[in-house]
Amino acid sequence: MGLFDVFKRKKEKERFEKKRKEKLAEPKPNLVKNTAVGEAERGKAAVKLKESKLAQTVIFSPHLTEKSAYLSEELTRKGEKQGGHYVFEVKDEANKPLIKKAIEELYSVKVSRVRILPKHCKMKFSRGVAGRRTSHKKALVILKEGDKIEFV
Repeated sequence: MGLFDVFKRKKEKERFEKKRKEKLAEPKPNLVKNTAVGEAERGKAAVKLKESKLAQTVIFSPHLTEKSAYLSEELTRKGEKQGGHYVFEVKDEANKPLIKKAIEELYSVKVSRVRILPKHCKMKFSRGVAGRRTSHKKALVILKEGDKIEFV
């Protein structure tokens, strides 16, 4: 039976190499430095989004839970009033300035601060075979006072 394992490992290695080459061949998103969207450019941000597709490459979805719904209400921190806190699932490669720019373009709001929480992959077993859940990042986005994001 050890002989068949050699062939099995060889096929798995070939499949892995093929997937890796396909992944390397994919075009990567244009990661530009953060430039704040001015008040005059806010109306143009939605139009730019369709052309650049930055938000679709960076943000997966809003992370809607009871805790995130509670945070989305306006809270008072250190005596100053801030806008709501919203949680999004983002790509592993995304950084704070890139997330900030994508949120500002997608929802036409001003972002005050971004916090990132890495969620590492978990090992799972199904029928004795080890597998992994995908890893991703959660981004806690804090908006300026008066701005809101409406999820339908």
